[in-house]
Amino acid sequence: MYYVYQLATGALQSVASVVASPLPDGLGVKELPPADWATQQWDTATASLVARPSVARRTIDKTEFLRRLTLTSLAAVLARESTDPLIAALRVWIDNVTRVDLDTTEVQQGIGYLQQLGVITAQHAAAILADGAA
Repeated sequence: MYYVYQLATGALQSVASVVASPLPDGLGVKELPPADWATQQWDTATASLVARPSVARRTIDKTEFLRRLTLTSLAAVLARESTDPLIAALRVWIDNVTRVDLDTTEVQQGIGYLQQLGVITAQHAAAILADGAA
């Protein structure tokens, strides 16, 4: 594959199997293997493909997650489960994991929804989503 980039900045312009010759002024090209964009990214400093940095996930044990809810808030969640499909979905999701990733969309939206309902406060939501012990 050909990776066309700006010579001045290193910014990637395009990826193609063929390129114009000659290239327009200000552009460079490198022939590299096809990128795996899930694990690689374009580096403007070196004008090349590099490994994506690993992202540390904030996960806690499911029991620890449930302990972060007060008894009152847990009771409020359980009381709404039969009438609120979003609460029921959150419960099913929690029941089917062993560790809770605090950064997933499901957890972030679920805690936000509990806050929106008034089941938990903003401070409690922040405490639930805080970094924690493994």
